[in-house]
Amino acid sequence: MADFLNIVSGFPTVIFTVLLGVIFLYWLLAILGAVDIDILDLDVDVDVDVDAANVGGLTGLLSTLGLSGPPVTVILSVLIAVAWLITYFASAYLLVLVPWDMLHEFIGAGLLVGSFLIAIPVTAQIIKPLKGLFVVHNAKSKSHFVGATCKVTTLEVTDKFGQAEIDDGEAGIIVSVRAKVPNTLKKGDRAVVISYNKDKNSYEVVPEEEHIN
Repeated sequence: MADFLNIVSGFPTVIFTVLLGVIFLYWLLAILGAVDIDILDLDVDVDVDVDAANVGGLTGLLSTLGLSGPPVTVILSVLIAVAWLITYFASAYLLVLVPWDMLHEFIGAGLLVGSFLIAIPVTAQIIKPLKGLFVVHNAKSKSHFVGATCKVTTLEVTDKFGQAEIDDGEAGIIVSVRAKVPNTLKKGDRAVVISYNKDKNSYEVVPEEEHIN
C-alpha cells in the first residue's frame, strides 16, 4: 500500500492522479445533476460530413486525434484514466530502476509525455463501441422536439444552465435546456420545450403546468 501511495503521489504519476481526481469530482457533480454532461462540447451543425480540421476548439482537436463520438467529457475521462494506468505501471516497473534522482526526473518527464501519446490511440479503440450510444441529431431534427415534454435532470434550470431528458420514443436523449429566471424548475420536474436556440444548441423550456395554463 505504501508503494502504491508513493507512486500515485510522486512524479510523473501525480500529474494524472490530480487530473483523475478532477474527473472523479466532475462525474460526482454530474450524477447529482449539478453540471452538464456535455459542458465541454461545442455544437457543430452539419448536414453533410465535415472535415475534422474545420471544427474548432477542443472538439476539433480531439476529432483530429481520432477521438470523437461520445461527449468530450467522456473522451477526456477515458484518456486520463488510460494515461494514468500507463504512467503508474511504467513508474512501478521501469522508473524505479533509474539510479540517479536527476535522471529520474528527466526520464519521468519523458514518461509523462510518452504515456499521454500512447493513451491517445488506446482511448480511440476503447471509445469505438461507445459511439453508438451517443446519437448525434442535426439542427433540423432538433427543432422537431419543440412542443415535446421533458424531465429535468439537473438540480435547477436557469438562463445559462440546465439539462433535461426528452422522450424520443426510444431510450430518450439528454439535451441542454434553458429557462427564464426566476422559475420553479428543479430535478424531476416536467417541462415543455417551447423553442430551440441553434447558436447555443439548447432548448428553452417552461414548467409543464405553466404551459398548460
